[in-house]
Amino acid sequence: MGSVLMMSLRTLGQKHRRRDLIYDNADLRREHDDLSLRMRDVQDALRREADADESGALASHLRRIFAAHPASTDDK
Repeated sequence: MGSVLMMSLRTLGQKHRRRDLIYDNADLRREHDDLSLRMRDVQDALRREADADESGALASHLRRIFAAHPASTDDK
């Protein structure tokens, strides 16, 4: 009887742990999406500034940076 109770408690604990992990995963996805949007906004603002630079040096530098570190918009 004691082993049945222990097994039930363990199963209940695993159920709650799984639920907590699902919530954590959803929070992390939202945070990832928010950061991706912020990164895109920053890139857009920098591109607008680069467009105003007549020498083209800033635009060239930004292209290299953005090629190496693109803003992620993937849904995973």
